[in-house]
Amino acid sequence: MDITTRSVDPIGSFFAPSQSIVIPYLSGQMTEQQYTRLYEHQLNELKIKHPEIWLAMIGLERATVVCFCDSANFCHRFVLARYLVEMGSTYGGEIDA
Repeated sequence: MDITTRSVDPIGSFFAPSQSIVIPYLSGQMTEQQYTRLYEHQLNELKIKHPEIWLAMIGLERATVVCFCDSANFCHRFVLARYLVEMGSTYGGEIDA
C-alpha cells in the first residue's frame, strides 16, 4: 500500500504525510522530531475526521506499506506502524527488497 504524497491507493493515500510536512523536511528546514510531531497531528486529525479509513486499515488481514524514504532509521512508516499497533494491529517489521 503506497503511503506517499503521490499515492493513488484509496486507503494508503489517506496516510501520506502532507506536502506541508514533506517539503520542509526534505529541504532541511525541519527536524525529524518536528516532522514526527506534525505527522502525528495529521494522523490524529484523520482518526477524528475519517475513522472508517482507520477501521478499513486495521481490518485488513495483512498490509504492507511502502514509500520512497531512503532511510530505515527514520520514516513515516514507523510512525504509522506505531499508531496501527496501538489500535490492535500487529507489526511484522521491515521487508528487505
